[in-house]
Amino acid sequence: MFKLTMLGSGSAGNSALVATDHCKILVDGGLSARQLALRLEQCGVTPEQLDGVLLTHEHGDHVCGLEVLCRIFDVSIYCNALTAEAVRCDSSVEGHRNWRIFATGAEFSICDIMVQTFPVPHDAVDPLGFVFYAGSGSLGFITDLGYVTK
Repeated sequence: MFKLTMLGSGSAGNSALVATDHCKILVDGGLSARQLALRLEQCGVTPEQLDGVLLTHEHGDHVCGLEVLCRIFDVSIYCNALTAEAVRCDSSVEGHRNWRIFATGAEFSICDIMVQTFPVPHDAVDPLGFVFYAGSGSLGFITDLGYVTK
């Protein structure tokens, strides 16, 4: 069974915790590392317990806490190649050693969770949505959709 906890949503920062009994995935890190740690701890999870950070896209309100979070905690960052390139160019997570790069549309496992990725329409380099599978359950996750118009 999945547990989804929204840690932040909106222009001030986006982040969510997707968890099973055996796996804890942070989706996006758009809050400060301090706020991420505080909000995770309110869920009974420490940053050290994270099995990975999964990125939907490179916008600041989805990644601004990664630099400090990754400097303090050795957590793997999962994202597609274009998102990784954009994030690395805009922050000092460039030297982070635990990047897990996948192709858009790929399926892969993080612990007992199978992650299926798919493209979504948004004004980012290669934005994604996810479907998580564990046991007999599944959970769909998408964030920002659409493009800025005049």
